[in-house]
Amino acid sequence: MALIVCPDCGNNVSDAAPACIHCGRPLAAPGRGVTPDRYGVVCTHCGSDDVRKLSVVHTAGLLSKSTEPPVERKLSLKPFKYGLFVASVAVAIANFTHPRTVLLFGWMLAAMVSAVMAYLENEENVEFNESEYPDLKKQWNRSVMCLRCGRVFEVDTL
Repeated sequence: MALIVCPDCGNNVSDAAPACIHCGRPLAAPGRGVTPDRYGVVCTHCGSDDVRKLSVVHTAGLLSKSTEPPVERKLSLKPFKYGLFVASVAVAIANFTHPRTVLLFGWMLAAMVSAVMAYLENEENVEFNESEYPDLKKQWNRSVMCLRCGRVFEVDTL
């Protein structure tokens, strides 16, 4: 057994250790080559070298719910439709009391209200897709799952 330097914390660690005893970084298993599905990484929890990328586990259909990739949020037109409907009902009711002025301005107001409702509803989804989703996707691509204990952890070397 020889001592190697941990790439993360820089401390000396035995090359036979499954993970760094100082920072917990998984280390390659000794004497085993990196294969396309094993990556030379061992589980930080149980020490098993039977780990797979989450994308491989998900594609194989193993534990598919817990290994699903992050999904971009879809934009919705429902708020626009509901806003237009509510504003249309308001215009129709107001049309009975002030028919000339309400009709023109009422429809313009209905369109503006429904557009604002759609924007406000979808603003959160757009922000998620632009800021949080890319980081979640990168994290998922760097993650592996131990097929022995089921633990999911990130690996920097993938």
